[in-house]
Amino acid sequence: MRITIPLVPIEFEIIARRRTEPIRFRVRTLMIAVALVAIVVYLLLPLSAADRRLMAIYEELGGTKQNFDMTREQVISQIGPPLRVNIPTTPNTCHDYTWVAHFDRPMSYQEFKLNLAIDPDSDLVAGWGLYKTEYQGFELILMRITQLMSRIGL
Repeated sequence: MRITIPLVPIEFEIIARRRTEPIRFRVRTLMIAVALVAIVVYLLLPLSAADRRLMAIYEELGGTKQNFDMTREQVISQIGPPLRVNIPTTPNTCHDYTWVAHFDRPMSYQEFKLNLAIDPDSDLVAGWGLYKTEYQGFELILMRITQLMSRIGL
């Protein structure tokens, strides 16, 4: 097949060749394709339903518009035992309870730190605060390197 362009002395010649056999997919090609798809799916993997539910509970308990009467036992039944309890030495002061949740995915890392002040007399929540930390991209790489170095002891 020849293609000529008017007023230009150039001709293109395209030779069409008929394939007599279909395109071959070998096992190696198929394994490489499956591995690439698995890597992409792993990197874009969403959080599990349990993690999303726990995130929602943390955001509900540490939200700014709180007007509820929850006891310490109700909070512990929802999110588990606290990481740290700070009992003050002064009288008539609330005990500070701290919960920390880590949500780790291949492309991001989130840490929720929930602080609740619980009145020791009535066992009701008197104050709250939620601190979220999220690492993505270069910050995530640096955070993982520092974690690795601290585990090694450097």
